[in-house]
Amino acid sequence: MKYAVKSVVGRVRSNNQDFYHVPRPGAGPDNLFIVADGMGGLQHGDKISAAVVETILDGFLYSQGQGTPEQALLTLTQWAVQKVNGILGPGQYRSSGSTLAMGLIKDNVFSFVNIGDSRICLCRNGCLIQLTREHDFKQTLALQAVNGEIPLQDVYTDKRKDGLVSFLGMGPLEQLDLPAGPLALRPGDQLLLMSDGVYNALSDQELLKALGAGSNAPQALEAAILQKGYQNQDNYTAVILACEGGQSPRPRNPNRREAH
Repeated sequence: MKYAVKSVVGRVRSNNQDFYHVPRPGAGPDNLFIVADGMGGLQHGDKISAAVVETILDGFLYSQGQGTPEQALLTLTQWAVQKVNGILGPGQYRSSGSTLAMGLIKDNVFSFVNIGDSRICLCRNGCLIQLTREHDFKQTLALQAVNGEIPLQDVYTDKRKDGLVSFLGMGPLEQLDLPAGPLALRPGDQLLLMSDGVYNALSDQELLKALGAGSNAPQALEAAILQKGYQNQDNYTAVILACEGGQSPRPRNPNRREAH
């Protein structure tokens, strides 16, 4: 397994509120990957996202990753939630916060947990597959719309649609993404853990093109974002994991029919 990371301060930010962990020789667990995006619209998001990563790493070293990968991830998430809530205190819930996208690889199998609107994707055979969902108000609006409580167009026009409904720092969590089972990795697979500053800037096809650059994927991803020239570009962090033994992915042509 090879991995690389790119984390950059966005145009509209004075500092980078994204914190991450990738394995470093002699400096923590060698199979744990984390992206925590401090919420820019709230106070001290950088301190909260840093506390999330530090708490998880300390907890992993303390527990030695005991139990199944799923149990280990849930325990680490629980400790991170308790840590952030303790920092803020009941009177300051929602005054700051962080997302969390976390993955653990054991025996070539990937397990993960996601909270908020950071995202985990799998790139396999030229397709980008989103493994997590965003915990935003759009989900609530969509449910109200299909139940006939609001017009369908409100799902896309309501100004609150991008607001998070679950994040570390809100007190008790409302939502958490946990897969039905771990993902068996194949040669050539790539995993992408990213903050919203990445996928809000680039389409799936643009992400696939960057991932196709192989070892230069982080630089290709940054170049693609910079080329957009967005004046409101947020901080962006991408952790890229590549399973060895396969070819770099090529974006699939949606107009091409392949023989089976």
